Amino acid sequence: MLKIFHKLLVLSIAIMISSCSVLTYKDTIYQGNKLDKEKIAKITIGMSKADIIAILGQPNLINPIDENKWAYVYSKEKQSQPKEVESLQLQFKEDKLSSKK
Repeated sequence: MLKIFHKLLVLSIAIMISSCSVLTYKDTIYQGNKLDKEKIAKITIGMSKADIIAILGQPNLINPIDENKWAYVYSKEKQSQPKEVESLQLQFKEDKLSSKK
């Protein structure tokens, strides 16, 4: 009886250790909307906020202190690879685009 208990104990410990493996699967995490280079190329200085929303959609971030600063941000995080981040920063003056980074 003691041999059976000992074998079950060793088996249980082996299962617990293997379930804590570092080889667990980690899904790819996407955040934001992918920035399309063709759409970004259509954005020109002097365009209105409405024109930009029509092309790119609503921005991910609008500065709450200065509503004339918008950001479109996209990130992709995949297991064992560096995080990819793309961003587009827009600055408006009098409802017209004044800079694009």
